[in-house]
Amino acid sequence: MTFRWPGTGAASARSGSRSCQWAVRPGVASSRPVASRGVSNPLAAVTDGVLSLAEDSPCPRIVSREEWGAREPLVPHENLTISPVPYVVVHHGGMQEYCFDEEACAAIVRSYQDLHMDTNGWDDIGYNFLVGEDGNAYEGRGWDARGAHAPGYNQQSIGICVMGDFSDRLPNDAALETLQNMMACGVSLGKVSDSYLVLGHRQVKATLCPGDQLYAWVTQLPNWTDDPQPCVDEECPDPPVGSRLRTNPHSSLLSRR
Repeated sequence: MTFRWPGTGAASARSGSRSCQWAVRPGVASSRPVASRGVSNPLAAVTDGVLSLAEDSPCPRIVSREEWGAREPLVPHENLTISPVPYVVVHHGGMQEYCFDEEACAAIVRSYQDLHMDTNGWDDIGYNFLVGEDGNAYEGRGWDARGAHAPGYNQQSIGICVMGDFSDRLPNDAALETLQNMMACGVSLGKVSDSYLVLGHRQVKATLCPGDQLYAWVTQLPNWTDDPQPCVDEECPDPPVGSRLRTNPHSSLLSRR
């Protein structure tokens, strides 16, 4: 499988206002009391401490908070007010930090969490999940918690961040496949509506996130919408229904080269 479009080479990425993180503090070291989380995936089983998914599960490997070394949130997570959620919001990290193995990706997730908590003053990392170019997903706030990533949509979406800056290139095939699989996973678990709509972060806030190349890719997804409906003063519109899905003749990006 490949996701790359014609003529999309690995151009060098730049940082700055493209960041979804508000500030850039790469390589931050901190004393991190580790959060312990149990397995909550009903399609998963644990045998001798090893997590395995059912063979027909669309879910990719999701590295738990305990595995990547998360700090405990400052306060318990607030639950989403709508479930299953009608939206998935795609982000990029906006920094020139990339990872192709679990150790490096875990370090980037920790730096994002430190930034969100210590600089932005948030209770925890803002995203529900993150994706690395190692092909793994990383648990942020998880499926059931309200995120801190997209004003007007935090209470009605799952926010997924692809680690790196994707203004000038696409994420690799492994990351793009995992991003799509996470959406299918959410549907299979009943956490994401089967008529969900996809947004890029720039559609809900004045930002360049998720980067020009990744955003162009997002707009080709069959569930992308150019007419999102935000919550206002905690009042959310009725969830969109399947009839609002945009028709796209290229409904699968799995075979696009």
